[in-house]
This record gives sequence, structure tokens and C-alpha cells, in this order.
Amino acid sequence: MNKKQVSIAAIREEKPTLSVFVLCYNQEDYILQTIKSILTQKTNFPFDIVISDDASTDGTSEICENLALAYSNIKYIRRKGNLGLMANFVETAKELKGKYVAICDGDDYWIDNNKLQLQVDFLEKNTNYSVVGTRCKQLSANNILNAGKTKMLNPISLEILSCDNIITAPTVVFLNVYRLIELPCFFKKFPYGDWPSYLLVMSLTNTSAYNLNEITAVYRSSVGVSATMRKNPILVAQQNMHIIAELRKMDILNSNKKVFKSSIDYQRLKLVMAYNREKKYVDGLLLMLQILSSSFSFALIKKYLYSIKKSFVK
Repeated sequence: MNKKQVSIAAIREEKPTLSVFVLCYNQEDYILQTIKSILTQKTNFPFDIVISDDASTDGTSEICENLALAYSNIKYIRRKGNLGLMANFVETAKELKGKYVAICDGDDYWIDNNKLQLQVDFLEKNTNYSVVGTRCKQLSANNILNAGKTKMLNPISLEILSCDNIITAPTVVFLNVYRLIELPCFFKKFPYGDWPSYLLVMSLTNTSAYNLNEITAVYRSSVGVSATMRKNPILVAQQNMHIIAELRKMDILNSNKKVFKSSIDYQRLKLVMAYNREKKYVDGLLLMLQILSSSFSFALIKKYLYSIKKSFVK
């Protein structure tokens, strides 16, 4: 048994503890609701809240400082200068000491006081899983609360999750991968850190993920980096290809290179579809020819032609 496996086994044997991962920047309108929704959690295990403020210039810092003074389980970190989202993510990950990690960004919030207990109970009883999410609601820019669409494809294998992230960040709890390895520097170039973190822990532990049916959180769908990216499907596919390609290079993930290769192929095809949807047909054709040169398939050609046809339908 190698050192990595010993570390995983040791963490598995620990009594449940949990760290809540909160990143914030200029979110004075939301951060109090976020932290209060975490503090109301009812658990039979200890949890701490690590708030990392990326040098906010509004009232966010004052709110966080007051909360840290009032509650002993809050650790508040204020960056001296703005690091950027993912540099802040990587540095804050080092501060998370719990057996498990939950994520709730400074503009999202939880609506089920039993959320953490429910998810930790699941992971403690089902050690073949290392990541568990739930359903959630989405709050739009005009403050309309809608039932979010969560894909219930349980169990969620590494193959499935490496193609599409179907676990919404404010709903997730996962085994603390940040205690197993230090996040590599290339993480700082990613647009988001939650999805690659799930893939890391699942790959390291040879486990699956699961989405519970309960609705436990609210995600502000119009705020943040992800909201901006979703408006550009070409950029989403390109970034996801980059994430998987970097993970595939990691020596400690060698056993899943084939899985990540299949995911890259899937993301390339999604990029072709995105090009066609945006009527960038030349870009789509050139990439499709590259794909077919290494993996010719009439099924792929059919998907390609269908995506062109669909691009003409309003």
C-alpha cells in the first residue's frame, strides 16, 4: 500500500468533521445570508467555516469580520491584494482541515438545516462514494426562484462526471481531497475549481458520486464567473477540454488516463456543436475533420449534420 492509499485510508477512519469553503469578493448584498444559512446547520459533528475574502472593496469585509468575532467556528481570511478567483481558491483549499468539504460561495445560500448531516451520513454509510450533491433551486437576476434541473443519474461514475458537471457547487459535500494532495499551480488557470476537485477525489479514491433528491440550496444563476461563461458555449467547451487535459497529465491519476481521453473526445465534439450553434461553420468543420481523422464514425457524421441543421432553427 503506497503513501497515497494510506492517507486516504486514514482519512476514511476519522470521525466526521467538515469545513465549509466560502469564497467571496464584493458580495455585501449576499454574504450575510450565505453565512447565516451555514450557521443554522444542525449536525452531530463539528464543522468550521473558512471565509476567504479576495480583498473586497465594498462592505463585505466588515460583515465577515463581525461574523468571525461573533462565532468561534468561523475563520476569516482577508487577502491583502486581489488574487483572482482561482488563486484564492487554491490558497484557501490549504486551510480546510475537515474530513469533508462543503462549498457555498458568497452569493449562494442553503435552505435545509439538515443538509450537512444528511450528506455526511450518506458518505459515512457508503464508502464507495466520495462526492454527494443534492437538487437545488436557482435564483434569477430578477429574483425569480425556480426549481433547478438536476440530472439524477445515480450512481455518477467518473466517466459521466468527467463529461458533464451535474453536481451544483452549493449543494456538494466531498471527501477532503485537499488533505491528500496540494492543488497544482495549473488549477489557478481554471475558470472554476469545484468540478476538477470532484474529479480529483473520485479518481484518487476510485469512487463514484451521487445526487440526493432533497432540495438543499439556492444558486444565484446570474452571478459569478460560471454565469458569464454559460452564455458562451464555445468558451465552456474549450475550458472544459483544458481542465481535463491538465488532469490527464497528472501522474497520480494515471489509472484513469483512458477515462480522461474519452472525456476530451466528448468535449471536442461539444465544441463542434457549439461552433455550429454560433454559426461558426468553418471552425466546426475543421475540428470535425480532425476528430474523424482519428476516429471515423457514421454516427459522428450524423451528429455533426444534425447540429448544422439545428443551427438554422430559431
